[in-house]
Amino acid sequence: TGPVPARPALRALAGAIAHLEAHATAAGDVPAAATVDPPLSEGEALALTELATRLARLAAGVDLAGGESSVVRRLPVAVESLRRATDALGARALTAADADQSWRADGQRSFTSWLAATTGIHRGRAGREIRRAHALRDDLPTFRALLARGELGADHVDAVVREAMTSQDRLAALRDPDYGEHALAGAAADATASEFTR
Repeated sequence: TGPVPARPALRALAGAIAHLEAHATAAGDVPAAATVDPPLSEGEALALTELATRLARLAAGVDLAGGESSVVRRLPVAVESLRRATDALGARALTAADADQSWRADGQRSFTSWLAATTGIHRGRAGREIRRAHALRDDLPTFRALLARGELGADHVDAVVREAMTSQDRLAALRDPDYGEHALAGAAADATASEFTR
């Protein structure tokens, strides 16, 4: 079969997004750099699942090769923005699943092993994503907010986890109100990942 027509797929995706936004609005707004995420309601979970399913179908069914150059040129940027949003959501999902502990019912000895076995990703990547998720939740609220808004990427966050969170002294420095995480996040948002990691 040929590609799925874009317009119906886009309308369906817009409907899923509207449903999710309605649940988020009902739950109330949370400050961008809040240290505690609001609990995910059943309605939000269903809306997220529906959104992911429809987005996957849209991505698989739309022929991008024949698009206008001005549109196609913007697509990589749009996809990167989407990736950053899903990375932020994925981090929240990982910390919630880890805290829930229901993964132990599958017989895995660690959450890293469970994630790798369940999703099929490499164990090294699973560990990296879990470390990033916990860092965003526990120590990097400003980075978490900027990642969710697409103003920086997971590469920026991973650099901080790798270089600035390796000792208690470095963690204490991150908490400095003038020169800590907030200032570091501002520098990250103003630089490409390559520039930031130099």
